[in-house]
Amino acid sequence: MREPVLSTTRLEFVPNVPSRAGWLNDPEVVRYSELRHSSHTQEECDLYANSKDFARECQWGIFIRRTGGPWLHIGGITADIDQNNKVAQMGILLGEKGKWREGYGAEAWKVVMGWLFANGVYKIEAGCMDANHGMRRICQISGMHREAVIKGRFLLDDKREDEVRYAKFTDHF
Repeated sequence: MREPVLSTTRLEFVPNVPSRAGWLNDPEVVRYSELRHSSHTQEECDLYANSKDFARECQWGIFIRRTGGPWLHIGGITADIDQNNKVAQMGILLGEKGKWREGYGAEAWKVVMGWLFANGVYKIEAGCMDANHGMRRICQISGMHREAVIKGRFLLDDKREDEVRYAKFTDHF
């Protein structure tokens, strides 16, 4: 699988662009992520992005297109592909809090899902804490169905939190 540049009218997706360490160290940005358990340096983020085999571990930086100015890097999206079973596990992080609730997450999610299905993936999976309403909404908007609930999977603010698992299958298999 080659590293495609994907796009919409509002967004550009550039392969292997690392997340910003500032995002990963912001407690509000990573509140529902397992990344919240450690601190991160930009060097670590760069090394992580450059160590990926795109055929199995796809990663794109998400940029808002701007005419006459530099694009704005707002986050990243990933897809880990199990080639043997043609199943992908997706994840997303929108680090620019000023761009939350503007539909960019769902827009990015749908584009990457479409690319995965067009490239032979049979099923796409995603999981999140039940309290992560933004991620749950992205899954629902993109047509994923609630596949499972894993009781008490996470510890958030000293309370047990369920994991909600979502899935979508290709229309043609």
